[in-house]
Amino acid sequence: MANPDHLSILKQGVHAWNAWRKENPDVEINLSEVNFSLAGVFTGDLYFANMTKANLTRADLTGANFTGANLTRAHLFGGNLTKANLTGATFECANMTGTKLTDAFGEHVTGMIRHSQQGSLVPSEPTNCVSML
Repeated sequence: MANPDHLSILKQGVHAWNAWRKENPDVEINLSEVNFSLAGVFTGDLYFANMTKANLTRADLTGANFTGANLTRAHLFGGNLTKANLTGATFECANMTGTKLTDAFGEHVTGMIRHSQQGSLVPSEPTNCVSML
């Protein structure tokens, strides 16, 4: 479950969140199972956040920083990760159906592959994912 203190800061908006992250860069962020579905634009610093099983359905996370974040089994159906930094992030067994990845970038992204002709990131086929729930 998500840390209630982290959720409280998130509810204050992206500027409050990013300022807090800048002041607290080493805090282990737990946003597991958070419900961000239909969230407005959130360009936050979510680096190294635990977002396991987060509901990001149709969330607009354009330009967000997911460096090293764990989004295992997250629901990103119809979400927008345009220009997001996905370096070192994990998307194992994540539901990425209809997720926009235009100009998303990053190396060593688990659960994604680089499109051979275009060089863009695309979700890989999940393996050993018994249930998405």
